[in-house]
Amino acid sequence: MKESLNILYLEDNPANAELVRARLESEGIKAEVTVVDTEDDFITALAKGGIDIILADYSLPSFDGMSAVRIVREKNPDIPFIFVTGALGEERAIETLKAGATDYVIKDRLSRLVPSVKRALQEVRERNERKKAEEALHESEKQYRNLFEESKEVIFISTLDGRFLDINPAGVKLFGYSSKEELLAADVEREIYLHRGYRASLWQTIESQGFLKDFEFMMRRKTGEIITVSVSASCMRDNEGNCVAYRGIMRDITEKKKFEAYLLKAQKMETVGQLIGGVAHDFNNILTAIIGYASLLKMKMREDNPLKRNAEQILVASDRAAKLTHSLLASCKKQVLHQQPVNVNALVLNIEELLLKLFGEHIELKTYLHDEDLMIIADPEQIEQVILNLATNARDAMPEGGLFIIETTQAEIDNEYIKTHGYGTTGNYALITITDTGVGMEERTKEKVFEPFFTTKEKGKSTGLGLSMVYGTIKQHNGYINVYSELGKGTTFKIYLPITEEKPIEVTKPTEPRMIIRGTEIILYAEDDAHVREFTKSVLEEFGYTIIDAVNGEDAIKKFMEHKDKIEILLLDVIMPKKDGREVYEEISKIKSDIKALFISGYIANTRDVEWALEKKLPVVLKPILPIELMRNIRKTLDT
Repeated sequence: MKESLNILYLEDNPANAELVRARLESEGIKAEVTVVDTEDDFITALAKGGIDIILADYSLPSFDGMSAVRIVREKNPDIPFIFVTGALGEERAIETLKAGATDYVIKDRLSRLVPSVKRALQEVRERNERKKAEEALHESEKQYRNLFEESKEVIFISTLDGRFLDINPAGVKLFGYSSKEELLAADVEREIYLHRGYRASLWQTIESQGFLKDFEFMMRRKTGEIITVSVSASCMRDNEGNCVAYRGIMRDITEKKKFEAYLLKAQKMETVGQLIGGVAHDFNNILTAIIGYASLLKMKMREDNPLKRNAEQILVASDRAAKLTHSLLASCKKQVLHQQPVNVNALVLNIEELLLKLFGEHIELKTYLHDEDLMIIADPEQIEQVILNLATNARDAMPEGGLFIIETTQAEIDNEYIKTHGYGTTGNYALITITDTGVGMEERTKEKVFEPFFTTKEKGKSTGLGLSMVYGTIKQHNGYINVYSELGKGTTFKIYLPITEEKPIEVTKPTEPRMIIRGTEIILYAEDDAHVREFTKSVLEEFGYTIIDAVNGEDAIKKFMEHKDKIEILLLDVIMPKKDGREVYEEISKIKSDIKALFISGYIANTRDVEWALEKKLPVVLKPILPIELMRNIRKTLDT
């Protein structure tokens, strides 16, 4: 209770007012009492405000208490109003209470005044508190409604069987309906939930746990588009604790799931690529020895030697194996690219004749080229191989004939594209669209089509590397490839390659005299594979060179320090233990800046090492390599 009450007292006898004040103070209630006895003075005092309680006589000469209580209830309904009067019959007492009086006290029983005042004030306090609570609740509901309406997250209330009772505008937008009313009227079983089992599992979890957090499942938009959502929800219970409805938040995670799937696929491809690369490395070393020894054998045989054909067949089989390792390396983005500015339109025109031979007469080829040149930075041979691989697959998908279309145009990858596909870098791209009218692919095949060794062809008809090589090559060119296909409706591949402003370089190839490949120079040769090292050393010595061989990078530097004044060229494997070819060259070139070097690579574990060598204009040859080609490259490097 306040330290001092402000009391407005309607009374024409000041002595009675003083008596009331004294009675209140005797009970510990301090009071400031304002006494009025006319209607005008009463209304004026009431208008000033700050009044805690009103006391009033029932009857005054020019005014009466019943009129006063009606005025108070119209203007200030919360102020306690107590009649303090003489004898008041039961009928009048009831009338005062009906008129809005809080209580009445008979003057000759003034001892009841203090309890009545305290009780009235307590009721008033309980009534601001209730009002404040109601106002707070109203404000809370208002804020919730604002949050509900304005939230970018989907907020919903649903029945126990999954039908929406209420949903905010974000939910209406997510599901693609024109209004909330249309969405609430939708048949959830047929129009919204993709599988009944999802809904049953969702609500069963809520029933058992009372809540649900980040439950993922698929739903259907009005257009039929499938989306993936994450739901967190809880029960709404009645007074008896029964779950009567569900309330929760729903998030559209379709793009997130697409990105996760893309990332998982990329990681899978990377893991497979590392395995393939390791196998290709060892395989290339073995092939280098096979091809080398078979070549030497053939070179030393007379033309009439009946065994010469055997050596030739070994070389034919080895060449097939070498092409297989090349496909393996392409599929895992480990091939060496000889990149230059390339006109996509010119590249397509250049391969047209080859495609016509590949298809024969039963498949029609159509090309639609962009009006302007589309320049990209690419290895033209690798991009041509991509188109050939796709064309080969298309031919096999159209055994009864059909149509093969190549179209070039300019396209932009923007944020919307990235949002839809879950990957990409914004910018302008040359778009090569390749379409066939073949048998098409089912969804499962389409999802696995770029994976190494995956094939739908009969056993022995395909290695399963064609499309994985396509994928690896495009990725190595910083591009993207998508596939669109349905059974019976053909297949379309879309290839995006970054556009460049660079112009093609016109190179006039000089007429070179026949190269002498023998030599007498001293070569420091570093190779960690013993079979390859022994074979290559014997070949080099066969052609007149003196060889100082090393088994790894550190050994190469040690041997160089021992013979640095004699060594004229370095023949270095790119990947070696202890120190790789790049590290060996950089350390030796600090000692002998004009040292010449030729790098050999069988597997590009880190393409940057080979790219570094090419940027430095240092020659690189790939395993497996014919002995005669190796000699030509050594001689060319020495004579440059």
